[in-house]
Amino acid sequence: MEARGATSGPRQYIDQLVADAARTRRPMVFDSAPLIDFLSRHLGVSILVRSILLNRDAPKAISTITLNEITTGAASIRDHARVSEIWQFFAEIPNMSIVDFDQRHAIEAAYVRAATGLKLPDAAIAATARLADASALIGNDRQWRDKPLGVDYHHMDDILDES
Repeated sequence: MEARGATSGPRQYIDQLVADAARTRRPMVFDSAPLIDFLSRHLGVSILVRSILLNRDAPKAISTITLNEITTGAASIRDHARVSEIWQFFAEIPNMSIVDFDQRHAIEAAYVRAATGLKLPDAAIAATARLADASALIGNDRQWRDKPLGVDYHHMDDILDES
């Protein structure tokens, strides 16, 4: 896995992905795992994800399915304030879109599921990236690496291992 024009190291890899998204105006779409790691302050992933999220120039997007997955932990302990805080945080990120899972996404997710065997939540997130013509899909699920997702997949643990 090598980002176009990347120099060495995880930060340079991410910087190149961000630059590509900003240049092409094609969003970087996130799967839930790196955002959960970010919210729980998993050091390596958190630093890289933060650099993407805080970049004002690069378009970013998450599916409402991702929003569901990243708030489920707080919801499971009925921490309404934390759920609201997470939702607000992502809604206020510069150049971030929260994309509704609508009928068009449902059909695209069916195609993803048929091609990959992924479960519905994962297929829905990949469908969001495909329909958004994403420059990158950022995740941390090893089973996605070899799947025909229809969008460039970047696995956070692999990026961190490049150091």
